[in-house]
Amino acid sequence: MADHYQGRPNNGHGHYQAPLEQEAPKLPQLPPLLTKDGSLNPDLFKEELLTQIAKSIQNVSKSQMRRVFDDVKRHKFALESGKKWEEVYPYVLMQKAQISYLCKRKSEENRFDQSYYQNLKSLIYSLVNMCNSAKAYIVYTNFLEALYGYYYEIAKRK
Repeated sequence: MADHYQGRPNNGHGHYQAPLEQEAPKLPQLPPLLTKDGSLNPDLFKEELLTQIAKSIQNVSKSQMRRVFDDVKRHKFALESGKKWEEVYPYVLMQKAQISYLCKRKSEENRFDQSYYQNLKSLIYSLVNMCNSAKAYIVYTNFLEALYGYYYEIAKRK
């Protein structure tokens, strides 16, 4: 057998066997962004929840996570500098299209991490769907910031 085939996993059959897709941990259920009285929901910021979510997206590349986080923060800054929610809301909804594109493209590039990107897409969809006010969006941004810290700590080096 030629040297360039040495060390490749072949399952004893003489043919190269591609590694299987790696399955991400299940994305946990998110609590609402706001409580019934309209205040920040402290359950969002519990270490156990944030760690579980971070593990479910840990194979998403750090550059893509930074890109998502920066886009979310940009709209928060617009709200804090006086833009009305009605002006920002269409761009918030557009985040679903942007994350769909990103996750599809990255999943096609690397099938091994497909389920991690699917978890990221589900997470962003859930969060955007909960944003029905500027206050909720600011909580979403703060939640993503907290999550980013846990994610960065456990993420694969990419």
